[in-house]
Amino acid sequence: MPSRIPLNAFLGGPIVGGEYSTGDTALRSVSQAFFEQVCPEPVVMRWEKVADQRMWDEYWTVPASHVLDVWLAAINAIEEPCLMIAGDTHQIIEHDMFGQKDRLLGIWPALTASPILKAWTWSSLVYGAFAKNIQLFTSPPLFGTHNQPEQDAVARQLAYCNPRSPRHSRETRGLPRPLPIPCQGVYPVVSVQPVPRSPRPLYPTPYDAPLSEKKAAS
Repeated sequence: MPSRIPLNAFLGGPIVGGEYSTGDTALRSVSQAFFEQVCPEPVVMRWEKVADQRMWDEYWTVPASHVLDVWLAAINAIEEPCLMIAGDTHQIIEHDMFGQKDRLLGIWPALTASPILKAWTWSSLVYGAFAKNIQLFTSPPLFGTHNQPEQDAVARQLAYCNPRSPRHSRETRGLPRPLPIPCQGVYPVVSVQPVPRSPRPLYPTPYDAPLSEKKAAS
């Protein structure tokens, strides 16, 4: 297994270069190789240089809204076209903040309206793996081993809600072609009507039926 796995192996949407919603003029994400090619000498920003005194003194309690205001002011003050945040510095929004509602509520409206979250999705490889193993997450039929059409429909849509699904992947080989409807929202929209099944048999197996009915069946 490689020591570094690209994000688009797990994620889809704008965060890994996918398209934004119609009419959104935001620049799309690019690969690290492309960024290094067009920005050979970017301005490197570090938390230690950007943070104000409150962020130092109240590191574990400072609201997220204050952190974003400080960072936005620092970014807007830079005139150079290319900048990056150092990989060995503190996180801008440290992960513990997402578990503290009092710190997060100030940015919640902007966070929920972000196109990164509104168009967030898993990669086609993840959907394909889920479709291959969907029987592990759903209940088996009570009687017999017949296929469940509604499960198959869910699997097909989950596997191919991403229009850029791989066509020659070992995990997705044998599945039908992509559906024409793309995913919408944070999670794929799946609408599957229950498929009528044959009436439940009177007895689970012929061996459980009374002797008279066994003879009639034979």
